[in-house]
Amino acid sequence: MVHKTLLIFLGGGLGSCLRFFITHLLSKTVDTTFPVGILTVNVLGCFLMGTTLGAFNSFATHSLWNSFIIIGFLGGFTTFSSFTNDCIHLLQRGDFGWGALYLIASVLLSIIFLMLGIWFVKYFYLIKFS
Repeated sequence: MVHKTLLIFLGGGLGSCLRFFITHLLSKTVDTTFPVGILTVNVLGCFLMGTTLGAFNSFATHSLWNSFIIIGFLGGFTTFSSFTNDCIHLLQRGDFGWGALYLIASVLLSIIFLMLGIWFVKYFYLIKFS
């Protein structure tokens, strides 16, 4: 149990740092009041979650990898709390259109990209091992 908790802790720290780096970089390069950084991280994180789950389902993996990558790294990388904070901030500013777009885009794109990640692994797994 200690090993698993330590791996979750380390993965979460790495994921959180990468989330900060990407959102900071995008806030400096994309001139917008729309929270494109967290949207990008959430969509990318869902794709990575899908590819990881697809790979874990295709290959026998150790539960410690699951703890490190799925629970730790991707849990720290994608944060629903950051998403909801950005959404509420848009709504409190009166940007109801942007708020609605952000809410719908975040949820739909995250689901689509998670499914795409699973498909991606299955497709390339079939090509490689056919």
